[in-house]
Amino acid sequence: MIQNYDSNRVYEIYEIQQTGKKYKIGEIENHVFYDVNNRGKRLEHKYHFNNDHLFWNQFKNISIKKISRPLGGFEPIVWGVYWTLSILVTIICVVSQSGIENQLFWVITSTIHLGITIKFRYNTIVVYWMAAISIIILIYLWSSGSKK
Repeated sequence: MIQNYDSNRVYEIYEIQQTGKKYKIGEIENHVFYDVNNRGKRLEHKYHFNNDHLFWNQFKNISIKKISRPLGGFEPIVWGVYWTLSILVTIICVVSQSGIENQLFWVITSTIHLGITIKFRYNTIVVYWMAAISIIILIYLWSSGSKK
């Protein structure tokens, strides 16, 4: 059973094989259990979830991972906006440089930055940081575009 079940969180359910490897078998969100395919993506099948022994007894050797959803499901929008703005800033920085060394610096730095933000995109602080930076850049672009 999940201790202190919070329906605002997403819980990933993993089956632990005898070899010690974990395979994702489902997700729980808002009192709904979703089956997942081999790549860990949700299938159309969904079942009502009760956090009781009857539900959990159908599984053998499992582990549960709690995923934070700090923006209530709007995280993919924040990620998309942030990464789009990041790529646009990279393009501007690369085009504005005349030397190949400086252009390579911006490409490599931006690639590392994107890799870090992709790896830690589920971290609450990173999501809030991405949202704040996106809002600041969009306000700057909007205010600079309205000057005559």
